Amino acid sequence: MGSIPYLLGFAALALIFTVVLVVRWALPLLYSGHSPVLVGFTVVILSTVVTIGLLQGGGTIQGLLSMLVTLVGEIDACILFGIFSGMLHISGFQTDSAEGLLLIAQNTGLKITTLLFAATMIASLGAVMDVAVSMLSALREVAQAAARPTAGGLFTAGMNKGWDIIGTMSNTLIFAFTGGALTTMLVFYSYGVQLHQMLSSDYLAVELAQGLCGTAAAILTVPVAAIVGAAVYSEHKV
Repeated sequence: MGSIPYLLGFAALALIFTVVLVVRWALPLLYSGHSPVLVGFTVVILSTVVTIGLLQGGGTIQGLLSMLVTLVGEIDACILFGIFSGMLHISGFQTDSAEGLLLIAQNTGLKITTLLFAATMIASLGAVMDVAVSMLSALREVAQAAARPTAGGLFTAGMNKGWDIIGTMSNTLIFAFTGGALTTMLVFYSYGVQLHQMLSSDYLAVELAQGLCGTAAAILTVPVAAIVGAAVYSEHKV
């Protein structure tokens, strides 16, 4: 019980760091015309390293593996969003604040077209990190409890736990993005917009693409964590 205040303190520090990083560093860089993809990925890396470093110890095997799996999950989110945005022809111009962004871009060089990549990476980071840390922590406990942990046994145990995570995670980000778009959908409904028209609107397409890509990235993190954890913990008895 004595370690709980320390954990809460570290969690608060990680939260403060992320807020300051986004508000005081990322937003000014995006505003001045820097690459949203580069800025977003830098935010993801720094936030991941600091958060996991504070909570799990950056130099431990557990901490390093959690960072690695989290970054792989974020890369998955970027690849999936790139595919979806190409198929649906969506970009920052379809957002509800496109007019304001265009005015800003005229004076600052803001790159609107790739702004959604940064938004997707940052929005999905919490869920991906949660899955990575939970999976690797569970595999570590299984490896400690087993007399001779094997890669196959650890992978099977990881995927068994992963099914529970996938079942609850599949709707997490969809609900998050739906909550953010709820007022807009109410406006559509009040104007008598039909379901098929609502689903084909640019704004809702952006929200759905971000939610689906973030959720898919969190789900894909499960087998990645199972493979990495099984490979490492079967060789090194923790």
